[in-house]
Amino acid sequence: MVVVASVLAVHRVVFVLFVTAAVGLHALGRGPRIDPTPATRTHLVDGASGRPRPSTNSRARVPPMPDENSNAPEFVQHTGTGTVTPPERLNNLPESHNKDNPHCQIFRGASSLVANACDVFLADTRAQLASFFRDGGPVVRLGIVDGEARFPGKSIEKSSCSFRFNKSVLKFGRTESDFAHKFAAELLLPRGLRNSAHIEIVGVDKADYVMVEMCNIGVMNSGEAIREIAPFIMKNTTLKEMWKNHKAKFLLTLTGDHGPCIQSNEKAGQTKTRRWIDDSLRGATKLMSEGSKQGGCYDPPSDVVIPTSAILVEQDPLRCPRVERKHLAFFTGKLDSLVRRDISKKFSGDSRFYIPERVQSGNDYLCAMSASTFCLAPRGNAAWSPRLDEALYAGCIPVLLADNYNPPFSTILNYSTFSITVDENHFASLGELLDSVSTARKQELLDNGAKIRSFFRYKSYLDIGSDKSPNRMFDFDASALVAFELWRKLQG
Repeated sequence: MVVVASVLAVHRVVFVLFVTAAVGLHALGRGPRIDPTPATRTHLVDGASGRPRPSTNSRARVPPMPDENSNAPEFVQHTGTGTVTPPERLNNLPESHNKDNPHCQIFRGASSLVANACDVFLADTRAQLASFFRDGGPVVRLGIVDGEARFPGKSIEKSSCSFRFNKSVLKFGRTESDFAHKFAAELLLPRGLRNSAHIEIVGVDKADYVMVEMCNIGVMNSGEAIREIAPFIMKNTTLKEMWKNHKAKFLLTLTGDHGPCIQSNEKAGQTKTRRWIDDSLRGATKLMSEGSKQGGCYDPPSDVVIPTSAILVEQDPLRCPRVERKHLAFFTGKLDSLVRRDISKKFSGDSRFYIPERVQSGNDYLCAMSASTFCLAPRGNAAWSPRLDEALYAGCIPVLLADNYNPPFSTILNYSTFSITVDENHFASLGELLDSVSTARKQELLDNGAKIRSFFRYKSYLDIGSDKSPNRMFDFDASALVAFELWRKLQG
């Protein structure tokens, strides 16, 4: 089996390199394999197919939730509205809206991916989602300007972003490099929007939004390259006039730690305002990983928080040993924040927690997540991290520990249906809190996470085909909900 797998792997690499030479780095293949089917009621993975396989073993009994009058730990859980509020009980299941429920009937005729996730969406967004994702529904008119063309003979496909990303994916088979793993949405999201069935590409004079496609983090990891955006716009008479009178129509994809602001370590509760790299960018609509409500870099009414580039649609199915979930919770990473250091110090010797000293990489890292029920996602240098996207892909329940933070699509998704958010000050109660979650509640969270994990990943390469049907590949990635967010902003 090992020899066969090796031969197949070699053939695959040769094929990818052949296609690359034939059509360029921007078209490394069409028809990638994806599995839109949620993995339900399982934590085993079939080694041959990579697909989840139902468990035949009985689950260990989880202690019941403490009585209301007991000394249960305090915690907060995300409601999906951009705020955190304490629920009466963690085991209180949200109202179920499965496909047989009247609340979900409005999704008939809509994209299957969206219809299957109807019970994970916030109630006040369902009608708009059903309308937008219905076949023949509305589209957003988007004008795209290639900012890399400011250099003679250059384009986004020939930029350092494309070079760094494609080198990483071809060499490692997944996003191992820091740029590809965290920041490459500045390259991938515009590609996804350009190829989405819900986006119509038009001239800038007819566009609802104008996207400036530019390589920023791919040039300088600090994000200082965004200083080039405004000067580029000012050199074009049409863009200059639009920038002056309708700046909010401009979309800027800023994937640095703090978006338009200088890079530095963020501490929970800090109130100081961060310095912008370029103040002239204020007022534009930003698509960025940064969702921290402190520091003045993120403007919730106008900006859209997007996932990281940690998970790709083309990524092979996760292949892990056929083992039961042997850890209650998992975390590994740089101890570059107070809450991370506190968690490591408190739980490193706790047998319920798997916190290896050495940061893992590749498949071993994701399989460690898959072997855990909960995956901790505490703030680091910034409030966000790839751990949310990775946990959903690995079939693990994300536990967010980042105060004053709006995660991706928090105005669309009801985070309380697939994750847990804990106040950073309550980190010491994590063991008791997670132990108290009932078996039924854990399964509900896992099932719902499987329904929406496609929205937390990106398709890697340009699609050279012409298919723009609602269920095409690009609409199984983050660009689908970004397109919806942009359309909803147009509705006022």
